[in-house]
Amino acid sequence: MVDINKIEFEKFKPVWWAPEVHSQTVIASFSKTKDPLSERIEIVTPDNDFLELEVVDLKNGKPVVALFHGLEGSSERHYIQNLMSDLRNAGYSSVALNFRGCGKKMNLQRRMYHSGETADYKTLFKWIKEYFDASEVYAVGFSLGGNALVKSLGELKENHPVEKAVAVSPPYDLKAGSLRMNEGFNKVYQKRFLDT
Repeated sequence: MVDINKIEFEKFKPVWWAPEVHSQTVIASFSKTKDPLSERIEIVTPDNDFLELEVVDLKNGKPVVALFHGLEGSSERHYIQNLMSDLRNAGYSSVALNFRGCGKKMNLQRRMYHSGETADYKTLFKWIKEYFDASEVYAVGFSLGGNALVKSLGELKENHPVEKAVAVSPPYDLKAGSLRMNEGFNKVYQKRFLDT
């Protein structure tokens, strides 16, 4: 286990043409999306519903990486597609989960995703271990997906296959974050994410 208090981080230095957080967030959405050459499949959930997955299976025994998108995202978002493509090029298989209601099809159950929903993470981890028979599983969650990833790993304690995990920009304080969505330039995000 890593002691987070002993990790030393370098001070972040943004590029000159994107000096602050809003420009970095918006500019990233215009990046070219790479095709990871993935296959879309569905797996059955314990509550008789399904999860839509985007899968790159290289069948090479290397670790597989589970990916979790952010609020109002999907496996088709540029950051998921580009990471899957980069992982493929580095020789890693990957699986991107579409949260319920975020895939191409409507789910059967009246259940939606949220930051506290971790049952589908557990279902996915179990499926990955069975399908890939991989020696190691890594996981990356973005924003809300990172929040729920950390929560699911904490709930499962040692009973999960994930060896390494990264949470990219998770909202650790959801209440404070949701209140800030109504301030200043953040209203742009409010319109995009919450008024859909």
